[in-house]
Amino acid sequence: MNFLDDPYLFSQETDYANLLSVKLYEYSRADFDRCSVNTYAFNRIFAVYSSTGPVSTVGSPMFGGELPMEPGSLFFFSAGVPVSFHFRHGTCFYAFHYNLQLLPFSEIFLSFAHMERRMAPEIIRELDRISSLPVDGIQRACKIKGMLFQITADFLPRNLITFQNAITSRYRKMLDYIERNIHAKITIDELAEVAGMHRSTLSRSFSQDTGITLKKYLSHQLQLRAALLLRESKLSIKEIARRLNFNDEYYFSHFFKRESGVSPREFRQQIFEVAARNR
Repeated sequence: MNFLDDPYLFSQETDYANLLSVKLYEYSRADFDRCSVNTYAFNRIFAVYSSTGPVSTVGSPMFGGELPMEPGSLFFFSAGVPVSFHFRHGTCFYAFHYNLQLLPFSEIFLSFAHMERRMAPEIIRELDRISSLPVDGIQRACKIKGMLFQITADFLPRNLITFQNAITSRYRKMLDYIERNIHAKITIDELAEVAGMHRSTLSRSFSQDTGITLKKYLSHQLQLRAALLLRESKLSIKEIARRLNFNDEYYFSHFFKRESGVSPREFRQQIFEVAARNR
């Protein structure tokens, strides 16, 4: 049966379409030297459109070794998956950093760790075409986000029903509270009161329903908020630490490096370098 033949399914798909969003943090054309391992709170796509000279590689310690970045290949790494890479000059690729959210505060892939490499030359040609269009602003943004939805749909797990129901009903109030109030000293007891559950019941049921622990979810949200402040604000690292309720800059830097693999200063410097290359 086609979902258009079933009014209930049609309504459900419409509801999900209205709840889904893509938050795009970086869209760049890259060609540079860098070797590192890091773990970020957003999904990443690398789409290779040409390669000359030494071969670049990318992969994840979670899923095995690094793979060659051949022209026409597309790599997807979900939020929270460590990415190891050795980029070399001569490997030109599109890089996307983004979250796919069901509601404004829930990254779908956080519960479904995923890495995949596939050959997708037609998608990369379309990205190249969009990047070359004599348009800017909202029109190009629509095309780019449309491509991200199209690409990401192919990586989604087959059965999302339990996760969808949990996020959109049982924990919606609590997740909204976390989104508005995330900081280093938020407590499970505080969240249990918001959710209307006992502490132990909340921790157990959240893990069962979403596939991740509540503690991991909180660390993810805190890392994401920190990354966005480092990326989008002019606040100093000390001011960001204070805003996120860390005891001091040292504890904030320790947390961020433990979660991401790079220090706040290194992360911010990378953002500046990407912006400079794409001017």
